[in-house]
Amino acid sequence: WAAPNIPVLSGRGPQLRLYDSADRQVRPVAPGPTATMYVCGITPYDATHLGHAATYLTFDLVHRLWLDGGHDVHYVQNITDVDDP
Repeated sequence: WAAPNIPVLSGRGPQLRLYDSADRQVRPVAPGPTATMYVCGITPYDATHLGHAATYLTFDLVHRLWLDGGHDVHYVQNITDVDDP
């Protein structure tokens, strides 16, 4: 489907910073002009719950933050169907 029109706002949002477990520090994430993101999505084997919402919310916010930062974002997320034979 077509992406929604996101208005351009003045200024820049904050830079994404994540915890690097290798050196135990919070570091800025600098994806370059094109940011790529693959997310292992939910596995809906029972009723939906807040853990499912957290997955969508977290990575939607990362996606929007990078768009706001002027990056071209390639975002892919899967859904595992456990009932598929």
